[in-house]
Amino acid sequence: MNTVRVMGWVKQPRVYELKAGMRVSDAVRVAGGLRPEADRNRADVFRLNPDGETTTLIPVNLEAALSGDAEADVPLAPLDRLVVYRTNETRFVPSREVAVQGAVARPGSYPRADGMRLSDLLRLSGGVRDDAYRQRAMLMRLDDHGRLAVHQPVRLDRLEAGDPQEDPLLRDGDVLLVLRYEEAVWQPAQIVRVTGAVQEPGDVPFLEGMRVSDALLRAGGVEGDHADVALLLRKSERWDYVRTALTINLNAVLAGEESADLPLQPEDEIVVYRAPEVVWEPDPFVTVTGAVQRPDVYPRTEGMRISDLVFQAGGVLPNAYLSRADLIRYLDDYETQITIPVDLQAALAGDEGADLPLRDGDTLRILTIREALYYPEETVTIYGAVQRPDTYRWTEGMTLQDLLFVAGGVVPGHRPEVEIARARGEGRTEVFRVDLRTSTEGDLRNIPIYPGDVVSVLKSSTFYDVPRMVIVLGEVQYPGAYAIEGTDRISDLIERAGGLTKFAYAPGATLTRQADRLIRPERRATLQELWAIIEAQNRLEYQRALAKARVEAQQSGATVESLTEFVAETVAPVATIIGPEGATSSTPPQETSESDSVSPGEAAQVVTEVAQPAAQEEPFSVQLVTPARRIANLFPSNEVVIDLPEILEKRGSEVDLILEPGDVIYVPRVNNTVYIVGAVVSPKAVTYRKEWDLDDYLNQVGGLTQDADKDHIVVTRMNGRTIPKDKLKRIEPGDTISVPTRVLRERVTSRWDPLFSFLRFTVTTVATAVVIYAALNR
Repeated sequence: MNTVRVMGWVKQPRVYELKAGMRVSDAVRVAGGLRPEADRNRADVFRLNPDGETTTLIPVNLEAALSGDAEADVPLAPLDRLVVYRTNETRFVPSREVAVQGAVARPGSYPRADGMRLSDLLRLSGGVRDDAYRQRAMLMRLDDHGRLAVHQPVRLDRLEAGDPQEDPLLRDGDVLLVLRYEEAVWQPAQIVRVTGAVQEPGDVPFLEGMRVSDALLRAGGVEGDHADVALLLRKSERWDYVRTALTINLNAVLAGEESADLPLQPEDEIVVYRAPEVVWEPDPFVTVTGAVQRPDVYPRTEGMRISDLVFQAGGVLPNAYLSRADLIRYLDDYETQITIPVDLQAALAGDEGADLPLRDGDTLRILTIREALYYPEETVTIYGAVQRPDTYRWTEGMTLQDLLFVAGGVVPGHRPEVEIARARGEGRTEVFRVDLRTSTEGDLRNIPIYPGDVVSVLKSSTFYDVPRMVIVLGEVQYPGAYAIEGTDRISDLIERAGGLTKFAYAPGATLTRQADRLIRPERRATLQELWAIIEAQNRLEYQRALAKARVEAQQSGATVESLTEFVAETVAPVATIIGPEGATSSTPPQETSESDSVSPGEAAQVVTEVAQPAAQEEPFSVQLVTPARRIANLFPSNEVVIDLPEILEKRGSEVDLILEPGDVIYVPRVNNTVYIVGAVVSPKAVTYRKEWDLDDYLNQVGGLTQDADKDHIVVTRMNGRTIPKDKLKRIEPGDTISVPTRVLRERVTSRWDPLFSFLRFTVTTVATAVVIYAALNR
């Protein structure tokens, strides 16, 4: 297309036809010429490149092009865009304004006229205020970058006197800053501070010629308890700290003596003291405590006596002990106290000898009768078969019937006899028995109860408040919950449940009993304390064995640094993974705390301490010391091992246990598998074969591993009974065969290199076995 586009600050921006030989100046003329705001120094021609997408920028000096400069007047091409900019779009142009700030009548911005001077700006702003600092003002001016970075000092006092040197011409953007006197020159605060015993303490304005009496008057005057002297604090010449303290004869100032009424300076401080702050006096108060209606602190008045204080406190209480009260009084040092006994009854009756005059700080202590004289504790206790066994407050005239009523009466199942225990003196306790069956209501009201008595209402051991329930589950005809009598046995419950089903596996039956019925809580705590002592002894024995090994190693004169490094590289990483409990306890790995793990350095130290190497040229032997295995769970199960076939065969015998409330009997279904775990090639369950023995089952899982401890294999029956290998007669359905691991041992008598080979083999084997054992017991 044969067109050009003229844009920006021309009078008629639009698209125009491109004529032959048309230049930038021609385009501006056809667009109506430039607008007043146009920048005549710079315009841009954007020309489309041959690719039809990108453009090339050609800068143009518009002033030169319009003035006839052929080189600056760029010829135009089709589709060119001529952009004419506004002046403030290409460079900073300050606004045609000037401003004045600070201590003038009307601070603000004003239009700048040609030939405008500083004096003209001050007239527009209403002139300089009285509090202005005239010796120096600042005329701030824009630099080449449009910043207020150039300043010119101005003497306003000379300008006001007509000095033309201080009245410069103004430029666009100029700012005149006029400071207040106090902003330019530091002055002390024009205040005087009055504190202490005045009605309105605080700061008062300072005035020339001001004296102490003037400041006190502005503070509302002194209060009645003021001291005879006051203090005038005055700052140093640098006004940064108090340098002078002048004593003021306050009485003379208040009397109008001019010589005592000191002249003041700014920032002076007058401190008016109260009399007690100058001369110590005890507080004029007395205190009464104890058996009065309103124990408290009261003001002491002239001539006040003990009876007056008791009267102000509302009088004594009915239980007050009147034979003696204590008056606690300070001595002259007002630190040591003495106690003066007082016949309170005589003092209240008007006896002046007993009704002592009071002094400041006195305390009158009045006790109750029970605080002054011994009385036994007025409580009684009732135990046993009542609704609310407890300790109750004894009341005058209380009888056995009253106590039984307060305790809610007896409950069903109580014994007919009630015992009343009463202490009668040192080493003597009397016991009274009352038969409730033969006693009438009148009889019970005639049996007195005294403070400290203990009444026991016993309950029959054969009386039950709720049914005693047990549960039978599994392969019985009618599983569920059953109530039992006092002597019901396992066989009785199986019979009541309809007997066993044809799928029942009687040898696998189990009995679960509540923990508190297996072992009482107090006995459990005793066993735990005993076991803690045993473990402490084991730890001590382990330390002794380590010490012995260390001494023997030192006596040999050899070192074990190489052995320490070897253990740190082999044993410690495995010990860190499984923790110290991995091989000796069934505790899950997540219960092993971080603090219980073994670091490489600790593992190396242990082996270092327990090894006894010989000298470099001598044979050696290794002595290992291992700690006693820690039992993680002292009370692992609530199961009771029973033999149900024998129980059903010998009903009522000692094997046929008497049931306890909460017992759970479980009769499993026939299980035709045998489970094999531990140090075997492939632990898993195997189908039960009646004709197979232990070796047949082990062969089904690939046999034993190299570290298997075949002499300590154990078999666990379904009923929980555990049988060692040497006592095992046969394998039964549902059995679990457990094959433990062992530590491989070898007699080592060679020198250091064979020792490392042996230890590397032993430690690696043991670590592998420990990891397998820990994984199986998770």
